[in-house]
Amino acid sequence: VGVGGGTSPAGLMAAAVDNVSPYTISPNPATDRFTVSFEGKAGRGAIELISLTGKREISEKVNMTDGMNRLEIQIPSGILPGVYIVMVNGQKAGSLIKK
Repeated sequence: VGVGGGTSPAGLMAAAVDNVSPYTISPNPATDRFTVSFEGKAGRGAIELISLTGKREISEKVNMTDGMNRLEIQIPSGILPGVYIVMVNGQKAGSLIKK
């Protein structure tokens, strides 16, 4: 551990190798709906769509299953075109471009 609580070179290497997102967002760009696919565990979860200004545009409670989940989310017509952040259970799943 470096001065001030930094990470070791091994920690930096692990972060660089683990660059692949466990989430798939499609289609991207999207117009009226998108699907988030990921491996998960059974239970309740939340999908959120956040604008780059931090406004929560969508917040949906979802049921997840053990294994592969494919959750289709409807984009309300009032959401303007732009770039949004997709969150799954508080973790960034990726970016979505709304056409």
